[in-house]
Amino acid sequence: MMNKTTTRLALLSLLTASASSFATEDGLLNLSTVPLQTGNVAKPNIMILMDTSGSMTSNTTGGTRQSVGIDALTQIVTKLKYANVGLAGFKYIGGGNNTPQNSGDILQTLLDIDYKPPSGDTNRKILLDAIDGLTASGYTPLTPAAAAIGKYYSTGIDPATSLQRSDALSAAPRHASVTVPTNSNTVQKLFNTDIRYSNSMTPPASSVIEYHCQQNFMIALTDGYPKREGAYSDTLGKWTDNDVNRRTGDSDNAVSDLPDVTAAMWDLDFRPDYPASKILSAMSSVSIPVSNLLKMRLLMATVNIIPPMAHQDW
Repeated sequence: MMNKTTTRLALLSLLTASASSFATEDGLLNLSTVPLQTGNVAKPNIMILMDTSGSMTSNTTGGTRQSVGIDALTQIVTKLKYANVGLAGFKYIGGGNNTPQNSGDILQTLLDIDYKPPSGDTNRKILLDAIDGLTASGYTPLTPAAAAIGKYYSTGIDPATSLQRSDALSAAPRHASVTVPTNSNTVQKLFNTDIRYSNSMTPPASSVIEYHCQQNFMIALTDGYPKREGAYSDTLGKWTDNDVNRRTGDSDNAVSDLPDVTAAMWDLDFRPDYPASKILSAMSSVSIPVSNLLKMRLLMATVNIIPPMAHQDW
């Protein structure tokens, strides 16, 4: 029996994002009323991927696309409770002026949103300050940024061995013709994508997925199509269709490898080292249905700011 820690991804509209409809009587955002609810006792991990490309400076209803996005995130984080929350954006990684390549940038590692230290800023304020400090430039590397967040979730020390984790893939690619080479046969190798850590952030020393029943999310807010994307595993790019569609140019094209990367995030167990005995024990104590633990669930609701794109579920 294989444990599947849950990974979900939601791509949300910046024009319609609002936390007010989910607020409880105390004014905080209750995950029990939104699709991100875990239904168990472990705090979910939520990494927010904010589009930081140059097009976010364009005007839209209510201000620039970036200001609308910052306002939406501020509302959500101000009201959110019972979660570990982080912030990511896009980052130039090389390639020169003619062919710049970009990937994901961890702007704030996961923080317990409820933690209030005896002195100094609360984690909520630290995260709100990071959101308020967002700037916009460059391109839109959605696919490698998603893969980079997958890498973030798969990074850390295995407590049993005190070594970097090397979890074997718990699922095969969806397309039967895709052969997984040895350089992609673990979660860490598969998500071996360029990733940057800004604002004095560093890679996690231990796994950010701490419990067998902990769910993990990426919420991406974006305004356009993938462009000028950096490298990521070809195996990831082929996951569902046996075809690599890396968007390295500037043209608008809705066909990309983002569905493949997020499908792999759905399919794969990021903490397979949790034994079945732990899962069954936990289910017995909190009455969680087996299907909720053993099936990775990934939500992909694609509603972009501008240009509008069709709703897609992967």
